[in-house]
Amino acid sequence: MTIDPINNLYATDGACHNAEPNTYGHECGKRAWFLGKSRGGFWSGYCSDCKANGAEARQCTEWREHPSRAFG
Repeated sequence: MTIDPINNLYATDGACHNAEPNTYGHECGKRAWFLGKSRGGFWSGYCSDCKANGAEARQCTEWREHPSRAFG
């Protein structure tokens, strides 16, 4: 089953969900500009910095522009 990232409210809530190791799940929280798909098929939002350098973002196999980018 493939989850449409546009209809996934967690993925499109506008926040970056990258969490670095040893931060106990603390997420970045900056504005997400991209959606990344994990190897497990789960979509999540990422800011530009975390897309380029984030530990979780490095595990993504597919990228899309975040739908909020259309609204600036």
